[in-house]
Formats: sequence, C-alpha cells, structure tokens
Amino acid sequence: RVVVDELPTPMFPFAITIRKSQFESLPYIEISEDRRLSIADGCKGKARDWSCGASAIKGNPNLVSMTSQECQQIYKAVLQDRDVYVTEEGETNNCILYYAEEFDFFSRFKACSEVHILTATWQGSLFAWFSLVHGFEVLVSELTPDKPEKHKQKVTIYPLLQDGQCSKSVLNSEMKVQSLPGEFSFVRNIQLVADVVKEVVGGEDDCLIFVQDWAKLNCHDNFTRCPTDSRGLNSYSSASNVFFFFYGNHVTTATMCFKRLAVKYGKSYSSLRDAWTQTFLYDATLQNAYRCSLRDKDSVASVRLFVQTYMVADYLKRTYLYDAVIDTGYTKSYGEQKKRGPKPNLQRDEAIRMLESGFTVVEVMDKFKLPKSTVKNYKSRLKKQATNC
Repeated sequence: RVVVDELPTPMFPFAITIRKSQFESLPYIEISEDRRLSIADGCKGKARDWSCGASAIKGNPNLVSMTSQECQQIYKAVLQDRDVYVTEEGETNNCILYYAEEFDFFSRFKACSEVHILTATWQGSLFAWFSLVHGFEVLVSELTPDKPEKHKQKVTIYPLLQDGQCSKSVLNSEMKVQSLPGEFSFVRNIQLVADVVKEVVGGEDDCLIFVQDWAKLNCHDNFTRCPTDSRGLNSYSSASNVFFFFYGNHVTTATMCFKRLAVKYGKSYSSLRDAWTQTFLYDATLQNAYRCSLRDKDSVASVRLFVQTYMVADYLKRTYLYDAVIDTGYTKSYGEQKKRGPKPNLQRDEAIRMLESGFTVVEVMDKFKLPKSTVKNYKSRLKKQATNC
C-alpha cells in the first residue's frame, strides 16, 4: 500500500514558438502524418550527441532559438519517445512545438494493491481525470467525514469581480482615476481591486496575497505575498485576511496539448480543460484559504477571504466553508482600457494571433465558430503583411 499526502500534478503542457527555419535545422527529426516528431531510425546516438553539444545561437529575442534551453527540452523529449508534435505547415514564418509532460505516477501505482490519497480536493480534479483514464477504481474511504467540522471563526467571503472578468486583459488594463482635485493618473484594475482590499483590511491586520507573478502590487507592509502553490506553507496561521487574485485558465497553446491528450485517452477536450480549471482555480483557492487562521482550530478571530468571483466564493461555501457568509458588497465590474481607433475585435485579434503562431484554419474555425472564408481572409491578411515587410 502507498499513502500520498496531497494530489501530485500529473501533467503539464509545454509549447514554444520558433522560426520554421530553426525547426528545419533540428537534425535527425522525422514527422509522421499526424505531425508527431521522432528521431530517424539509427540516429538516436547522433541526436543525443548533438543535443549535448548544441550551443546558444543569437536570434530574434521574441522567439526561442533552436538551441535555447526550452528547445533543448523539446528535443530531449523527442529523444525519450514522448508524444511531441509540431503544428501544420502554414503561410506564416513560425511553428509551434508542443507536448504534454506526463509524470510517471500511475505506472508506479499499478504495482501497488492500494493507493491512499489524502486530499480535500479530489472531485473533478486533474489528478482524478488521469486516474480514471489510467483505469484505476476510485473509492471514498469510510473514514471520510460527511461534512467538515464547523468553524469557530466567523468566515466572510467577498467576491471582487463579476463572473468572467478574472483575466489578465481586464486586470492589467489601466483606468483613468482622480488622485487629487483636478489631477488624474492611470492605475491598473488589479491595483484598484487591491486598493479596495487595503481599505477594508487596514494597515494593522496581517493579510496574505496569492496573485499572478505579473501583478506587482503596491500594498502595505502588513500584506505578505505567497506562492500560489502553497503546499507546506504553514507559518501564517496568525493571519485572518486572505486576498486571492490568480486565475486557472490555461494558455492558448496548451489547447493543442489538451486536444492530443483527449484523443490519446478517448475523452473530450472540454472534460480535461474543466479538470485543469478545477485544479488551478477552485482547488488552489481552497488550499490557499487554509494557509491562514482557518487551520488553527483554537482561533476565534473573524476570517475575511477576498476572492476572484462569486463562482469561486460559491465553490468554497459548497465544500469546506459551508458555514461562511458570502458578501457581494465589494463586487464590481472593471472595464478594459479603450484603445484609440476602430473598435477592437478581440475574437478577430485572437484568431489572427493563433494563425500567426501556426494554428491551422480548421483549428481556428473550430475554436471561434467562424466561417472558413473569414479565417482565410485573416490568413491572407497575414500573408500580405509578411510580403510587405
């Protein structure tokens, strides 16, 4: 029998964008009909030598050179017979190399008669998704309580954004605000939200912050920045305020990795995407909530949790914080920064970015439900721009 404390991460998507010329310079590579990469027969020794001896090459700073650390990681994955793919040939100058790094938990678990997972966040998680596709039977222990113990503290959860607004494009937008009578300045939305939390918490009580790396917030000294993966972070049980402002959406290029995995295991892409969001948004928020005084059973200090959206607040209340109160008094809709010129078309811009990165016309059509003629027009525009350059 094996006992595992907390859910390990079973998979992580990896992708890089490189010049086609760089990709074509990678030696000993073969491409199958489904765009899977492999080392040519009889060339693994030479490929291994090349991988160990490749030196850095200067190139476009916005792209990854073929001998960068990231590209070396991809090449080594091909050497290890991983499922590494390259995007379809298109009319852009770039292509994407991508694969899903699957960690080898399940082959080891199959050697065990039983595996006991100690976790509060199994249902719908990424680990649960992979356990099921690997053929494991899942049983809930008879020792699992029907309901968590009631908290001694008064727990209040404050959603800060309208549902659907927890994205970098919204939070990183700058808004014009009045700083002094007759004086204005531009402040990012995420800072405006943080200022609301600062005003509520004040300058005395401790507050833990879980945010994305790009946030760079200006906060009081009593605010402590913590990693979003907070497993093992047990030294802040005196704090009774927590501010969560990360989101669980995967990056665009990870879509290709997820689709390949879904086909590999005979499951739907949406089920894997939802499992990712469950793990990296909802479950991560619950895990981080218990870094504060909620983990201290003797504490009676009121706890205030400032979360992303009402959906997150509702998840916390339905799971471990059923006795909490949800207060929407600070919930607000924040606008994206308006740009000069024609009204922005976010769907069109994202579709063009995908085409430029190497996605096929069909993939872009499927994602945005666009007519083929529209996507082909976008592609023609890209080709014309490249010609003019």
